[in-house]
Amino acid sequence: MIASELRDAPLPELPPGYELLEPAPERKGQWSGPDGVRVGVLLKRTYEDDGRGGLTLADAPVPLFDAPFPWSESASGEDPPPASDEDTLALRPGTDVVVQGSAYAPGGRAREGWVRFEGAGLKREIRVFGDRRLERTPGGAWRIAEPAGFTSIPLRYDRAYGGHDARALARHGDPQAELMELIDPELASGPGLYHYPRNPAGTGYVVDADDETLAELRLPNFEFPFDPLTVERLVAGRVERWIRRPLPAALDWVGSAWFPRVAYLGIRRPHDLGDAPPAEVLGRWAAPDLMQIESPLKSGRPPRLEFHQGASPGMTLARLRPDAAFRIEGMSADAGVHTVRLPGEWPEVELRTGPETLKAAPHLNSVCMDREAGTLMLVWCATARVERPLSPVEIAGMETIVTWRSADRWG
Repeated sequence: MIASELRDAPLPELPPGYELLEPAPERKGQWSGPDGVRVGVLLKRTYEDDGRGGLTLADAPVPLFDAPFPWSESASGEDPPPASDEDTLALRPGTDVVVQGSAYAPGGRAREGWVRFEGAGLKREIRVFGDRRLERTPGGAWRIAEPAGFTSIPLRYDRAYGGHDARALARHGDPQAELMELIDPELASGPGLYHYPRNPAGTGYVVDADDETLAELRLPNFEFPFDPLTVERLVAGRVERWIRRPLPAALDWVGSAWFPRVAYLGIRRPHDLGDAPPAEVLGRWAAPDLMQIESPLKSGRPPRLEFHQGASPGMTLARLRPDAAFRIEGMSADAGVHTVRLPGEWPEVELRTGPETLKAAPHLNSVCMDREAGTLMLVWCATARVERPLSPVEIAGMETIVTWRSADRWG
């Protein structure tokens, strides 16, 4: 379970000007934003959920992390997808909402099922299938075979649509990856030309159709009902056509190099967009100008802060009350509908830098509901603008006064 894995993981390298002897759920820092330099504090609160709507602060809180934390295994055979995001990307313009856990079969065992999630203006429905492959019809055409039965399936991106076409890569090669291999082998180890840009950790993505590839292909367990996988949509034909393939269906964290997140840095893989914007823009899951954003190196402007958002596309809210409630169906063994209500508290923060006391504005950066571990993790960032950057010594000596207030005092 991710909560316990995170507690036991080693602490990554810390930013300059701050030292810790061991992982901690609180960290002072300094960040550059659109309105100048900000100083503040990151606060990670971990709550235990008793399954009946009751929350208590965990005795062993999950620490803040400077880097994503991957799942320990992958059902697709690809590199595992992220199980957490980088908490120290502090200046997030919105609030990420993430749900982790498993999809459970209705009645204890079934071939198909549903996961439904809604609250605070968010709504997602995901169709769940047992393991599936392709098969030949009596006439020789390919079709999706009947799913196998299942009891529960981890609701993660390694079981959503994506992955890479290994045979197409071997057949055609990837000139860019080959160049990167000569420059730095580590640069060539990531997703390449024949990986699905939306989800290189997934399964089912095909560029070239051949009988051997289709016969061995493992299809995803999860789909959005409005964007289903069909045999007709299965094969891209050319790498540029990836942008019209199905959207990966999950509620977990996404990688920083995945589309559309990486596009906020002006990085986009070759694509054949046609006359319509990508599905994420059409569905208002991404900014309208997503495909026109230039890289900071070209534009001379700071990177877009939307890149910092690590939730699944469309699962980021502009604002979220600290007592918001969410309804989850299909993610518990009893097949019931469960409500998760946020703890209803927020941090009122003062920062003392020498003789000056600054009132820091709190912002809820992320909410992560781990249904298997029974935990709820919230990351808050409270910052104040300063006229000049502070030195590492000043940051280390900055005093933080945190008072937790109830939601009825939330502005």
